[in-house]
Amino acid sequence: MLCACDLHQQGGNYAVIVEHFEDITLYEPDNDKPLTFVQVKGKLSGSWTVGELTRSIKDTPPPNSIVAKLYKNVP
Repeated sequence: MLCACDLHQQGGNYAVIVEHFEDITLYEPDNDKPLTFVQVKGKLSGSWTVGELTRSIKDTPPPNSIVAKLYKNVP
């Protein structure tokens, strides 16, 4: 949400869209790349690692990692 707060402080033309797959999408119609997709992942302590984000979840059909699920939902 910090990126949305930055846009607000800059007085930019923007909208914040909260949805199912990407968590948050920022829409800036005046930008050459008007859509920014933001993933919100919670963790009780520490930082995410590449291994944790790409680890397959046992006995789960593909896509079965956080990154794989994100990739599947890219238009």
